[in-house]
Amino acid sequence: MLALMLLAAATASPAPEPKGTAVAASAAVIINSGSTNTAPYKIVVTPDGTARIQMQAVDTVTKTLSEATVKSFFSDIRAAMPLDAINMQPCMKSASFGTSTFVRFEAKQTPDLQCASGSAAERLSADVEKITAELGVNALRSFGAHPVHALQGPTPKPSA
Repeated sequence: MLALMLLAAATASPAPEPKGTAVAASAAVIINSGSTNTAPYKIVVTPDGTARIQMQAVDTVTKTLSEATVKSFFSDIRAAMPLDAINMQPCMKSASFGTSTFVRFEAKQTPDLQCASGSAAERLSADVEKITAELGVNALRSFGAHPVHALQGPTPKPSA
């Protein structure tokens, strides 16, 4: 029974987009389900490098990604199309602490990239890790169930 619950959590799909959160057709969306210790988040990335980060209990933040990161991400997405055909293998995850990560583009969505297999999935997983690091996304929850340092990044230099 426990194994079935873990497998169900590993293969779950994210919830549909809430009304009023339309995404431009040219944008790609990274979705992380969150867990007991991490907040769920969504990152909308546009080809011009704009990244809109939406995280539970944190105001939406917009940042800019490097040109190289964006170029690699969209190139890897196009090479992996159709995204819903990426190979997936069953993987065990903790029912409480496991998360699922998906990429959505042009009405297609990857399986959970943490359970996907093959070079396309590996490249997309690496892109997602690079994007979250570059944006300073840290979804760890504090004891108050709010993300801790949710959107870290370089501290702006004071103007002289």
